[in-house]
Amino acid sequence: MDLARVTHGWDSLRFTGAWVFSTSQLTPAQSQGQTAVVKIDQQGANHLVSLIAAQRQGRAADVSGSDAPFLGAFAQFTPDDAWLVYAEWGSSRQQYALTPGATSTPPLYTVQQNPPRTQTALTGASYTFENGQTLTGEYLHASGGYSRAGEQQYFSQAAAANTLALTNASLGYGALGQALGYAPRLLGRDYVWLGWQSNPQETKLYWRAEYTANLQDGSGQALLYVEKNFVPRLTGFLALTRTFGGAATEYGALVRTRLTVGVKFFAF
Repeated sequence: MDLARVTHGWDSLRFTGAWVFSTSQLTPAQSQGQTAVVKIDQQGANHLVSLIAAQRQGRAADVSGSDAPFLGAFAQFTPDDAWLVYAEWGSSRQQYALTPGATSTPPLYTVQQNPPRTQTALTGASYTFENGQTLTGEYLHASGGYSRAGEQQYFSQAAAANTLALTNASLGYGALGQALGYAPRLLGRDYVWLGWQSNPQETKLYWRAEYTANLQDGSGQALLYVEKNFVPRLTGFLALTRTFGGAATEYGALVRTRLTVGVKFFAF
């Protein structure tokens, strides 16, 4: 991203102010340019605490001419060389929210502009073994997702839209487009993530295994990634993803298995 930043340190405190000009270079692309950021860090021998506020300017979706500010906090603690314990929190307002209807007659979904603020909180811990491998666990709560009843209604309306498409394609497929395009980033509210990876300092072979679970509907996604260096400038990799859960669950709804195989060539 493109930004201008100034930082001033005072004992264990750091004060940072920044102006973000463009974020289009990120993948996937994001449009968060014209954003003012203020950050305060307090760092000790084995801990770090950060507070951050960001305000984006000039989007017409809000009548005041600016987005609602983002507020966040982060903390980490290292009780010894092997353990890292951390937590983060964020409060923001999304551009829109999708609400499933109460009946199977159109409109099946409604889109609300500038919905109320949502909160996201995460806590986690990682342990590094003597061989360099790392085991990590995280718990995430996101208030912007649906409740269990709301998630069930979301999929119930998707089934109704599929049936409606047989007789009225524009209404049926339009509702399915809303369900896919305007759904919350996370359908549920409570998640667990587990990860285990090899020593990243080992340049010949790297691997990691991950599992993400939606605690509301019981669905999950497993990922296995392996990367092997064949010659100094040529590396091959494989990523296998497998989802678990029924059609009316977050991870089981669209994709069952995905396999990606590729190579990386380093020119320099």
